[in-house]
Amino acid sequence: MQKLVFGAALTSALFATSAMAQDGGFYVAGELGAVISSETEQTYTPGATPGSTGAVSSEHDLGFNGAGFVGYDFGAIRVELEAGYLTAGVDEVSSSFSTGGGLIAGAQGASGDVSTRYVMANGAWDISGPRDFTFFVGGGLGAAQLEVSDLTTSAGVALLDDEDDNWLFAWQAFGGVRKALTRNLDAQLRYRYFSVDDAEMIGLSGRVVSADFAAHSVAIGLTYNF
Repeated sequence: MQKLVFGAALTSALFATSAMAQDGGFYVAGELGAVISSETEQTYTPGATPGSTGAVSSEHDLGFNGAGFVGYDFGAIRVELEAGYLTAGVDEVSSSFSTGGGLIAGAQGASGDVSTRYVMANGAWDISGPRDFTFFVGGGLGAAQLEVSDLTTSAGVALLDDEDDNWLFAWQAFGGVRKALTRNLDAQLRYRYFSVDDAEMIGLSGRVVSADFAAHSVAIGLTYNF
């Protein structure tokens, strides 16, 4: 009896895999969403004194995320190219050092914007669910440009207003769910963690600044399958 049940389950799994593979093909997609949590970690050289470094962390308000995709669906596995944009306003900064120019150590209010343009190569694994739902997990590697605009403390200290024009290494991990609306059209909800490191800029009285950016975002989108 156990062998019969196992055989039936194996046959069903093979059939499901075969059916998913037959659904393969090219697709395009677009997403819009919110950056729900993000921060920028900055290292200033020098810090308070020559030969030292100082750290500033900026916390951000809710932001915006938009992305477009073109990919190929092999069945259970999808590969895609993504181009996107992330931005968020600065709410608060926390500094590890102080300067005679008015910067104080500790948390303080701030304003400004942080944004990144990126291109990614993604891979995703689809897991079939009930009622035409498909769950997916995946990740991507690519490149991004980081810009920090008018980062200023509530006391009026200009910390950073610069952009790294170089394309920097970026990576992301994501997961979500898709729902078939028609034969060709899917709706989807995606969570993503995005990270770009080692941006080099100039700020705070000519100091060299190394900046790392990380963001959590949620987006909804539509996919058209050819």
